[in-house]
Amino acid sequence: MPYYLVKCYIYIVKEKGDFNEKIHIYIFIILPLFLSFAGCGEDAATMQSSNNTENQAYQNSGIKGFDPGNFGYKFFAEGNQNLLNVYVNDTENPVQTIEYETAPDITENEYYLEDINFDGTDELILPAERPAPGIYFNAYFWNDETGQFELIPDFRNLANPAIDNEERVILSHKTSSQITSYGKTSFKGKEAEKFSSIYWESASLSPDTPDENTGGFYVCENIDGKEKKLYVPSDPNSSTEPDWNCKELIGYTQEGSYWDIDSDKWKTYFFEY
Repeated sequence: MPYYLVKCYIYIVKEKGDFNEKIHIYIFIILPLFLSFAGCGEDAATMQSSNNTENQAYQNSGIKGFDPGNFGYKFFAEGNQNLLNVYVNDTENPVQTIEYETAPDITENEYYLEDINFDGTDELILPAERPAPGIYFNAYFWNDETGQFELIPDFRNLANPAIDNEERVILSHKTSSQITSYGKTSFKGKEAEKFSSIYWESASLSPDTPDENTGGFYVCENIDGKEKKLYVPSDPNSSTEPDWNCKELIGYTQEGSYWDIDSDKWKTYFFEY
């Protein structure tokens, strides 16, 4: 462009003509060049706007009401990593790539979609670990504002999680190191809001237990921060269980009670091994 402008300027100075003729020549030559460059700028701006729109679609939805239940999910392995791509609105590029903590073959499915905080929107749940006491998962909450899944940290601590839609809590239970525990956890967004637990262990595990009580069990309960500890005899037919028929515990196994220990709801899992 500088070459043509300089050439045009020298020609106009040397040409002997009236002022109007020189101006016409200048405009005739420069105007097409200006329009040409203006057109390139417009095309570039259009292209940039298109790219921004596409990026917004898959990187940052920013729109309320996206349902992870309608997203696309694709598992793949890359080297030693097990990964899951998440797609929104049929975009070619994933909105997010999440790394598994372990190989997902510890459960039947590679991922699960469940509403664990009962807000009407599914969370993404990935298998994380399967030690002897049971199975653990990582759960992810969809954030409309960022267009990303965000980890729900406390869900990782729940062994063998089951969903209780009636009470709107996540049930969990495990037996490890001669201690059996049951828990109820409610979530708000990605935060654990309330947690209740009950566990029992052989009284012989405690150094402070009197000799005459070593054959029994301690049952420890925490409901909304209120703690209670009971000493109870062992089951006459099983040295590994407290006597649930004793007067102190009879209410813990009754149908409809707060704990209802014998209920099938504790093993109504959303996953299969």
